[in-house]
Amino acid sequence: MTGESTHNGDDREDRRVGERLRARLALVEAPPPDLDKVVAKARRLRAQRLAAALAVAAVVLAAGIIVPLTVLAPGGPDQQRLATPLATGPRPATTRPAALPAPRPGWVWHRDGADRLAIQTPAAWRFSPGTGVGLAQPMALFIVGTGRLPAGGDCAPTRAITALPRDGALFWVIEYARVGKDFNPYEFPPRPDRLELGPAASKECIGEPSHQLLFRQAGRFFQAEVLFGPAAPGSLRAAVVASLESLRPEPATDSLAEQCRRQWVFCPEAAWVFQVLNRAGLFHWGKTGSAIQAGPQDPKLDPSRKLDLWTTRGGPLPPAGFHEVAVVDGIAAYGDGDGRRLLWRVQGLNVWVQAEQQRSALPRDATLAELVRASRAIPFVPNHP
Repeated sequence: MTGESTHNGDDREDRRVGERLRARLALVEAPPPDLDKVVAKARRLRAQRLAAALAVAAVVLAAGIIVPLTVLAPGGPDQQRLATPLATGPRPATTRPAALPAPRPGWVWHRDGADRLAIQTPAAWRFSPGTGVGLAQPMALFIVGTGRLPAGGDCAPTRAITALPRDGALFWVIEYARVGKDFNPYEFPPRPDRLELGPAASKECIGEPSHQLLFRQAGRFFQAEVLFGPAAPGSLRAAVVASLESLRPEPATDSLAEQCRRQWVFCPEAAWVFQVLNRAGLFHWGKTGSAIQAGPQDPKLDPSRKLDLWTTRGGPLPPAGFHEVAVVDGIAAYGDGDGRRLLWRVQGLNVWVQAEQQRSALPRDATLAELVRASRAIPFVPNHP
């Protein structure tokens, strides 16, 4: 009993000592924090978060990606969770021509954003930005008609052609977009202010007589095919021409000047030379990068009688080594001493003709006169904007 009482007494004493110590510690205040250090640390953390956010913004803007502003705000993971982005890649190019004028009374503008152009038609006509034609190159851009425009066809919109009303009209526009390896750019003259349909001709692909127009505009190369029903009035033909004249394409990625600097055959001068040789009755063989190849219209079409035709501007006339060989309607033509080149100046252009192989192929007398007269008769037209 005595030992137990002693032990219990010691325990009670220990508890009393512990309680007194805890009571005294409760009265002691904790050391005050270093507020300057805390504030400075908070500012550093905030600056680091802001810098990170600005870095992300710079990268995002450089990539051309639009993201919600919340992703750039400092905060926890829940606050930074992305919403659906407005765009997931580079910003697209402008999809419609700028500053379209007011349409004609009773007409409307149709914008084809994918092909970067617009055209005006009477409000009652139908427009479809897709033709359903299975062509990859050249590309059929859109179709316009006075009646239904069912899609479908291999190299022409045959279903829409079949649905053409007897008193209706139908046309579609094609673009040649690749480098001149796949087509002859000079066959597309600069678009004049006034278009002419010309005679209709039957084409195997279309199956019906159509009017074909080839022209370049804004550095781009277009082909239009136009069909009319057998009872179409003359006023409808005029309306189709007016509609095609309203075409407003956005400029090509490469300007005409850039295309022309790379290869002369892309220049408006090349398109003019092509018209000249056709007017003069020469056979078109093809092209090099710097000249159009033509030759006499003989039954054998001998390639050894090819001619190269091109233009330049300025310089002395005649140049050194050239002498006058003919005068056609007041225009002097000059030849070189080797009998391989001819040169004359008309409409501010120097027209050059060179025999590739046989000197005898060089135009003389009546053939030369036809060429010179054609070069004077066909006006040179710079590229249409």
